[in-house]
Amino acid sequence: DGGRRVELFVAYSRHKRQGAEVVNYAHARADGKIWVRAGGGNMRATVAGTAMNIAYTRMLSRQGGRLAWQWYWVDGVFTANPYVAKILEVKAKLLGGIQGAAIIAVAAGYTTTPDEAVAALRSFLESGPGLRAALESTAKE
Repeated sequence: DGGRRVELFVAYSRHKRQGAEVVNYAHARADGKIWVRAGGGNMRATVAGTAMNIAYTRMLSRQGGRLAWQWYWVDGVFTANPYVAKILEVKAKLLGGIQGAAIIAVAAGYTTTPDEAVAALRSFLESGPGLRAALESTAKE
């Protein structure tokens, strides 16, 4: 909306290989040096018109606070659950589904409360890029 900054990160992988999996616990959101993890869990959000649980991490640094939401796109399905994402990967491989997968994260800063970042992230996801369409188009290439 011009007043708030939201960062979007998408890592798309067409072929799964050791060390480059989309569902990988090495995808850290807080590095422990500049950004220190201050909390996390799951919350409800709407992604591409679908209400779902989103994994979130709240981080703090000298510059202020930051809230990051993360989820996966596997076999054409959005999920924040890494176990469901792994099952979808296996299903796609065995039954011939979409072979590409992505990890998606959006993040926004805040100065007073995380609610500032929540508002920015919700607004971005409601009016922002067509993530599902972009991922489906990439998977067809």
